[in-house]
Amino acid sequence: MPDTDLDKATRELFVNGLVDEVYMRTPVVEELKRRDQINHTGGKYIERLIDTDTIEDLVQEYDKNDPLTDERKETLEKPRFTWRKMQLPLRYDVDEELENTGADSDVQLLDIAEHLVKKGFDGVRRWWAIKLFNAGSTTPVADGSTTFQSLVSALNHDTTYGTLSRSFSGGTHDEWQGADPEGLNESVSSSSQDTSYTLTKGNLNKWINETSVADCMDSPEDLMICMCPTLFNKLAAEM
Repeated sequence: MPDTDLDKATRELFVNGLVDEVYMRTPVVEELKRRDQINHTGGKYIERLIDTDTIEDLVQEYDKNDPLTDERKETLEKPRFTWRKMQLPLRYDVDEELENTGADSDVQLLDIAEHLVKKGFDGVRRWWAIKLFNAGSTTPVADGSTTFQSLVSALNHDTTYGTLSRSFSGGTHDEWQGADPEGLNESVSSSSQDTSYTLTKGNLNKWINETSVADCMDSPEDLMICMCPTLFNKLAAEM
C-alpha cells in the first residue's frame, strides 16, 4: 500500500495550491478574485444580494394642503446559483512508491508525485479556461444544469440566469442583462447581440458612457472588458 504520509502530502499540495496555481492563472477569474466577487464560504446555495433600481421616481412635488404620497419600491434581488462539482483524479500506485519516491538522482529521472501535481495544476487550469468561454460554443448552459455555466450563460440576452428570468421586450430584469450596443437611447426592446459591430476605441467609449453600462458603475474599477488577443491588439494600436 502507498505510504499514508506521501498520499496526504500529495493531495495537500494540490488542494492548497488550487487558488494560486489554477485560479490566479486565469485572468478573468483572477480579476473577480481580486474584487472579492468569488464566494467560497459554503452553504446550500451561492447567493449575492443586488440592488437593481433607483427610486428618484418616488419624489413628490407638493404644495400646502396637498396629500403626501406614501410609496415603496422594491429594488433588491438575490440571484441564486447551485454548486457545481468537478474532479481531476490523480492516481499514485504502489509501484511509483517503491521504485521512484526516495530514489537517488542516479535512479530517479523524474519525481512522479511532483510531476502528477504539476500535471493536475495544468489540467484544471486548461479545463477552467475552456469552461469559462463555453468551449467556443455560443449556446449557453441552461440555468440549474449540473454542468458549469460560462460567460455565455451570464451575458446571453433574454435567458434565465441565477434563477432570474430576463426579457428586454417585457422589461424583466433589464439590469441583469448583458450590455447591448443598441441601448444608446436607454430603451432597448429587443436584443441586438447577434449583430456585428465594428470594435473601435470610439465605439467602445460610446457604448460605455452613453448606455446603461455607465449607470451601473460606481467607479471605472467596476468595468471589466474581455476580448481575444486579436481585438486587444487592434484597440491597443488606436491608443
